Amino acid sequence: MVLVITKRSARSAALLVATALLAGACGDAPQPVDTPPARPAALPAGHPPVAGATAARGLPPDHPPIGGAAPAAAGPDAVFEGRVILGGELAHVDEGYLMVSVRAKGSKAPMRSYKAAIDDPQATQSAGDTRIFRFRLDRDTDMMGGGPIPEGIPLELQVLYDPDGFVDSKEGQESAVVAVERGQSGIEVRLPPGS
Repeated sequence: MVLVITKRSARSAALLVATALLAGACGDAPQPVDTPPARPAALPAGHPPVAGATAARGLPPDHPPIGGAAPAAAGPDAVFEGRVILGGELAHVDEGYLMVSVRAKGSKAPMRSYKAAIDDPQATQSAGDTRIFRFRLDRDTDMMGGGPIPEGIPLELQVLYDPDGFVDSKEGQESAVVAVERGQSGIEVRLPPGS
């Protein structure tokens, strides 16, 4: 048996295949998607507690926190104020940036962070063989979005000098870390440490 394919039969075959594919892809007309039913305000009776559940979700207002819940941030904003005493070569540099960050003890991720040019006359002033950098770190000066600082967790404040202002480039950086309390003022940090 010899099969002869002509231009007409090739077009017919292609049309037949295309029709079959389209017919197989078609089904019922598109249907509207229903929104899922609203979740009940309270958990059903006898339901085990859910991590992060609140009174609105079925726990009484005086219920203790359930595992995994973050410490609550208390009312007023946490403000950190102090000064950095720049000694040695840092007292005389003309370029670079100082970054002040507050973070949970041992963490690398800052909760609050502030950056200023080292030659900013509003931030630094010379004092003999040192340069004083004053800072106030709060929701208004924060570069991280001004989120709340939880109560009851150990905190530390890091001061970082970076010649180019990019924390990922490590060359020439000087850093010091001190323990602080939420909302502490009168913080004093020496950079480089021991200067």
